Amino acid sequence: MTAVADGASSGAVGGGRSWASLFAVSEDSKLEFYELEMVNGSIRIPKAVMEEGARQWKHSLVGQFLGAPPSLATIRFWANWLWGREGEVCVSWLEDHLILFKFPTDAVCQ
Repeated sequence: MTAVADGASSGAVGGGRSWASLFAVSEDSKLEFYELEMVNGSIRIPKAVMEEGARQWKHSLVGQFLGAPPSLATIRFWANWLWGREGEVCVSWLEDHLILFKFPTDAVCQ
């Protein structure tokens, strides 16, 4: 079942577009549908989804600056100077001064 803004159940959002179209990054991108299972009033997330989520975040760290953060270029420079010997550390802004660091290997995370 796919939820829509008005509480109805449908595979489309306003204008007849699918929910997946709201998140598509490229033509190769796609969202997968997983049937939800209710267990004692809670939704059970399929193990494959949990494992994929854990895999995607395995080499990640979320940091936050208290106060005005330096520029993203400065953060990238220092992150790669400190941890980039095994490959590039990807640094991205999230929101509320949160920064996502994605490391290339297990060794960098040690």
